[in-house]
Amino acid sequence: MKLLTLLLTHWLFSLQSTDSLTLKWQTQVNRRLDSLSNSPFLQTGMVGMSVKSAKTGKSVISFQAKKSLAPASTMKLLSTATALMTLGDSFMYQTTLEYSGSIVDSVLNGNIYIKGNGDPSLGSWRFKNQPDYKQLLDAWAMKVKALGIKKSMGELWGTRVFSMPT
Repeated sequence: MKLLTLLLTHWLFSLQSTDSLTLKWQTQVNRRLDSLSNSPFLQTGMVGMSVKSAKTGKSVISFQAKKSLAPASTMKLLSTATALMTLGDSFMYQTTLEYSGSIVDSVLNGNIYIKGNGDPSLGSWRFKNQPDYKQLLDAWAMKVKALGIKKSMGELWGTRVFSMPT
């Protein structure tokens, strides 16, 4: 993903003379975009691209250009490339379930904390091999039960902690 994002971003910004692009090259780009759009990588995503000549306004590349895509999707290229360069391609979000206080006779005399750090996949059905929100809540409930907690005298807190790698 990191390489794809960087290459696509570089490619888009390096197009200088789009009028001289050959039909063969356009066909090759369309073929590759078609392959990408049908890959398991984009199981829940869509790809569309429209590149026009700044000089003539004529279409240079048109791949699913009439599809209704969220404009923000194209803006994510730069933020994704920045995140990948800053965090690295092996970065994993960590969301933890913690508690304070003591457990006496199956009663938690304290609080339960969900400590997150901005995981965009948390509870989303859109990500492969990730639990949806119901599965996630069920898993958390099982963890609380596994600790022997049947009742809590405290509160449930959601906190967010953002830290950058050094």
